Parts: sequence; C-alpha cells; structure tokens
Amino acid sequence: MLLSVMVVEDEAPARRGLIRSVERSGLGSVVGEAGDGVAAIRLLHELKPNVVLLDINLPGESGLEVARQAPGGTAIVFVTAYDQHAIAAFELSAIDYLLKPVSDDRLARALDRVRLMAPEERAHTREQLTSHPLDQLTTFFVRDKGQIIALHIEEVVRLEADDMYVAMYARGRKFLVQLPLAEIEKRLPPGSFVRVHRSHIVSLREIVKLSPYDAGRLTVELRDGDKLIASRTCSKLLRTLVLG
Repeated sequence: MLLSVMVVEDEAPARRGLIRSVERSGLGSVVGEAGDGVAAIRLLHELKPNVVLLDINLPGESGLEVARQAPGGTAIVFVTAYDQHAIAAFELSAIDYLLKPVSDDRLARALDRVRLMAPEERAHTREQLTSHPLDQLTTFFVRDKGQIIALHIEEVVRLEADDMYVAMYARGRKFLVQLPLAEIEKRLPPGSFVRVHRSHIVSLREIVKLSPYDAGRLTVELRDGDKLIASRTCSKLLRTLVLG
C-alpha cells in the first residue's frame, strides 16, 4: 500500500527535504504540504492523509495543537529538532517521534510502521486522544543516544528531581525528562508509586525493606541496593501503607 502523506514544516528547505525523503522511500506519496498550523489543520481535514509528518514549533498553531485536531485515521509522526516535547507528543498517540536531521532510513522505518497498521488501528489511537487527553502515564519516552526510546511505567525504579529535569532510573541507568516531578506524580498509576521525600518518588514494587533511621524517619531500601531516607511526613505514610 502506498501511503498518502502530508508534510507540515515551516521552513521551506526542510519541507522540501522531507518530501524528497518520502519519495525516495517508495512507501508514500505526498498529497499536501503546509508551513503553519492553521493551514495544516484545514488541509488535514480536506485531504485526510494516511500520515502527517508534523513539526512541533509552527506559526499559528503549534504542532501539538495540530495533532489534537487531526482527523481520525491520520497517523501522527512528529519531526522536530526538540526532544523535550516527546512525552506530550506520545500522549497524543503519535506513531513515532523523529529528531532532526532525519535520515532516509529512519523516516522509512516510521512510514513502514504506519503502513503495517490497519486503518481501524490508526483510528483507535486517535480516539484515545479525544477521550483521554491527559490520562495516566503508562509509558515514558526519553532521549537515548540521539533517539527517543520507550520506557514502560513498570520498568521505572524511582524518580528524582534534578535541577530543571527529573532523573528517571530504569534498566540500570539514569534518564533525564524535562517534566516537573509534581506533574509526573499527578499522573502516575494510583497505588504503584510513593513519594518518600520532596525530591524522590519510588516504585512500591521496588521496596524490599523499611527500617528506622531515627525517631521519626525511615530508611527505604530498594531492590537494586539503593537506600533513601524518607522524610518524616512520608515515613508516616509508609507506616500507614505497611500497617494498614
């Protein structure tokens, strides 16, 4: 199946480059292009392409807003120079998130993913956006060696406020996310994580031992051997969770 593709990019040279890359892939045919968000929304509803290659920083309406208003059945593939929008992008049921500069091979892989999806599957991902735009986080998308990778919530051991970032510990490594810890906490699955300090949130499944640190605080030992000192307030909460 040859995909119908729309390209939305405000810089003309970059837009032409994406169009040529689509043509070289042999997987799609570009049916429309736009250089701003307002025109993109209008054309998306006129053309109803299989997939839109969508920049995020656009004049008029942002790429995230364009994605929110895209028609059902149109797969979203973000193409941008900025990785800090990755979590928001995938909350909008994006199929992929490509960081500029995008190679022909990387773009082809994204288009192939769309090609292999049934039309009703693409429509379902868009329905998730309209019904649950700010639902619980189940997957984090983080930067790793120039790529965006997916971390399932069950892989996360703990989260720690780290200056302007949140350090996420998973797979024996540390990843940085540009999202406030308080915002992440609001959207974690209930009963799965607990705050042990104003700067630390840990997965309950990773706690192996609680022991007294002093008269009012507990030491929280995790499965990977890390130990954290819970604040007095959080220690009371942990005792309640343990004792019921």
